Amino acid sequence: MPGSTAPTHGVPPGRLLLGVVGLPGLLVGGTWAWAAAVRSRLPEPLATHFGFDGRANGFMTFAAFLASTLPVALIPWAIGAVAVVVGRSARVRFRTERVAMAWCSGSAAFAASVVAITVAANLDQGRATAVTLPGVSIAPVLLVAALFAVVGWMLAGKPPALPALPVGPPEATGAGGGTGSVPAMVIEPGTHPVWQHRQRAAWMLTLAGLAAVAAAVLVLIGQPTTAVVSLIVALGMAPFGSIDVVVDGTGLTIRFGPLGWPRRHIGLDDIAAVSAEDIEPLEWGGWGYRMVPGKSAVVLRRGPAIVVRRTDGRAFAVTVDDPEAGAALLDAYRRRAS
Repeated sequence: MPGSTAPTHGVPPGRLLLGVVGLPGLLVGGTWAWAAAVRSRLPEPLATHFGFDGRANGFMTFAAFLASTLPVALIPWAIGAVAVVVGRSARVRFRTERVAMAWCSGSAAFAASVVAITVAANLDQGRATAVTLPGVSIAPVLLVAALFAVVGWMLAGKPPALPALPVGPPEATGAGGGTGSVPAMVIEPGTHPVWQHRQRAAWMLTLAGLAAVAAAVLVLIGQPTTAVVSLIVALGMAPFGSIDVVVDGTGLTIRFGPLGWPRRHIGLDDIAAVSAEDIEPLEWGGWGYRMVPGKSAVVLRRGPAIVVRRTDGRAFAVTVDDPEAGAALLDAYRRRAS
């Protein structure tokens, strides 16, 4: 939230454990246990891959099939678990943990659904070659994955309440030093206020999500090379779908994407002046993370931004809503440090 102190804690431990470990474990473990319970009713080998016409064109033993699906469950889960550990910064912890809960629950549901729909298609079939599975069967798999991702997200509950920014009254004169100077702000002794704002680019998040879904579909229809390309596109776009902008006693920090990585930091000793200005993306090189001679920027849309003039003469800008409070606090820290 703009103009507020970031939370110093994350999702309650019980909810976090349920979303990252409990629900995914129940989904995957329960599905694998059901598959093992009906093994006697399955052909050997199983039909595990199907063409566009729904006919089986790939086969595995039951044990090999379960072994091959383990990475589908474990690798995405490991990514979410690592995100929880890596993203324990006090300023992004809740958001990181909530995203990890949705990711772990959704990816586990995807893996469990793949196993369930494959085993169900083979159930009570005398020969694997007779098994069919229509291509449209991917739709319920994706729907179940999305449903449990929402469940994981909701398990996190609401973000913790954020206390008001503990700063003194503004001074009468501006002190930003830029064309959009901001009123000077006084930080009360003994306090360490933090300003945080999250900015989203819905169009980029949508494109990244569509590319990720396309990658999953391509894997299931036997197009791994094209799936890798689609996944690379999704991973390349996802970090720029949202940013967290944080101002604190160390300077200005921008964390990219739902996991807060990669990260860009400008320390107080590298800041000569701060202002709040309206910017045009094309003047800064376009949208996304842009670099042009003499300046760089993180631009998700045109309009208000925090603009920093650095000690080496270069400029840096990041687009946010209502940048005045963040710029004023950053300038206050800059003046105190100098």
